[in-house]
Amino acid sequence: MIASTSSISSSKSTTFTCRRPLPSVRLQLNQRKPLVVKAAKKEFVGPYTAENKYKCKDSKAAENLRAEWAKREAAMRTLPGFTSFELKEIGGGVFAASQTWDSKAEYEGWMDSDYKRKSHFYGNIYQFSTKDKYSVPEEFMPVTTTD
Repeated sequence: MIASTSSISSSKSTTFTCRRPLPSVRLQLNQRKPLVVKAAKKEFVGPYTAENKYKCKDSKAAENLRAEWAKREAAMRTLPGFTSFELKEIGGGVFAASQTWDSKAEYEGWMDSDYKRKSHFYGNIYQFSTKDKYSVPEEFMPVTTTD
């Protein structure tokens, strides 16, 4: 048996299309109450480590990456909650950057800082896709998924 579909419109011109909605959902929509869906937030307790990987296409790009991260590390050391930073070359022009903070809130303070917003990598540096949805990719940087 094929379930039929129906469209239900709310007072704000939003259309919901579903297959035979559950009675509790239909009741909420019929009463014109807003249907609110909240995403579960992951609570971070304790130290927070942000990790990113980069691919440099040539030696000049690798030097640029090292120099920019050295400047960033100096700036991070001036902020509360900074614990450690490591940039290591994995090989083949691939680098891994890891920074640890006392909390995610202090890491977010770094991400919102004037220095971080003004800091960018230039030329022939690509970032690998982040491994989880909580990691933050660089702004204005091409992303790669392969070595």
